[in-house]
Amino acid sequence: PSPPLLAAKIEFRDTKEWINDPGDVDNLMNKARQILGIWYRHVNMSSQELVNRFNANVKTKTPILYLSGHNGFSFSKEEREAFLFI
Repeated sequence: PSPPLLAAKIEFRDTKEWINDPGDVDNLMNKARQILGIWYRHVNMSSQELVNRFNANVKTKTPILYLSGHNGFSFSKEEREAFLFI
């Protein structure tokens, strides 16, 4: 079986912005494994996918939503509601 899901890195709009450090979540998962002694996995998930799941009333069950970028960003009301639903 696959390890439990711990984090989802949120893909938003400009691909170059959200993926500016491609190994960041891998490093986080490795550190979690070292400290907790448990293997975890992560996924990339678009903000639109989260909205679609929210609208379908499907819980994602992801403890950590990870956002990365160098520039400021904002989300629509629907995206913010979806993020809280998780």
